Amino acid sequence: MATMPTTCTAPACDRGAIARGLCQAHYQRQRRGRSLDEPIRPPGDGQQIVVRCRRGLVERLRTRADAAGLSLSATVRLALEMWLTRGED
Repeated sequence: MATMPTTCTAPACDRGAIARGLCQAHYQRQRRGRSLDEPIRPPGDGQQIVVRCRRGLVERLRTRADAAGLSLSATVRLALEMWLTRGED
């Protein structure tokens, strides 16, 4: 009897295998008939926040995100952290 692999057999995935040689995310994708080659989103902390701002600010944030090679949400998170810690020195 063949042994099951301990890590996911999907391309470039190092998560632990849970079923049919795949991790939970890739197993669910396979069950739904989706491609196993698409990147898996990293797990979030389960919290979301909605921020409303002027269009000009969104474009400035998007420009900075592109220049830094970050997602818009990561750039907003960094900007909020900088704003919150401003003046704590």
